[in-house]
Amino acid sequence: MDLATVPILDQHCHALLRDGAVADATAYARFFTESDDAKMHARHVPETVFYRWAIRELAAVLACAPTTEAVLAARGGMSADALAQRLLGGANIAVLLVEHGYLTDETWPPAELAARLPCRVMPIL
Repeated sequence: MDLATVPILDQHCHALLRDGAVADATAYARFFTESDDAKMHARHVPETVFYRWAIRELAAVLACAPTTEAVLAARGGMSADALAQRLLGGANIAVLLVEHGYLTDETWPPAELAARLPCRVMPIL
């Protein structure tokens, strides 16, 4: 069954990084866990099934090798707007329900996020 034309609603996500930049693999791994422990980010997150799957999927979309370093390099070669358009548009995301209380100093505020993305953005608490 091909579900590619079915629009997606993400029922709980966080706002996107303003500049889209991620310093290194450990900093990137923090987005795959709710832990704030840097040791967890560096050592354990990259070994999870979800992280490994996500890297392979992102590599396919970004046309790069399926490694964290290659994904980060491909991301780094795009603007935050272009990256958001490519990932959200390609996934047929129609609506994001966004919790704006996470990393507010690093992420787009609600109005700017809504103006930049190719989908509807609704706030949640």
